[in-house]
Amino acid sequence: MKQTTLRLFIAILAVAANAFVYADSNDLEYWFNSETMTASLIGGPYVGDVVVPETAVNPEDGLTYTVTELWGGFCGYHHLDNDEKLTSLKLPNTLTTI
Repeated sequence: MKQTTLRLFIAILAVAANAFVYADSNDLEYWFNSETMTASLIGGPYVGDVVVPETAVNPEDGLTYTVTELWGGFCGYHHLDNDEKLTSLKLPNTLTTI
């Protein structure tokens, strides 16, 4: 229930901030901010070796955004602390906020 509420809240924020939520080919979910040209990783299946990329392409506008944030759903209690299937996590140098 908390996960669904968080995703709904993020979707509402995305619409309000002229952003777009998208899951890439690895099912990592991003929130794109077209004003700052940055992307935030907001969710995904954290299984095996997860590599967070430095950039993500927004399929809505075809532009490349710099991944600068990991939102609470990624690094919070619901995923990393309880996900026994995550074996490694590689973070990019572009991150400014976790």
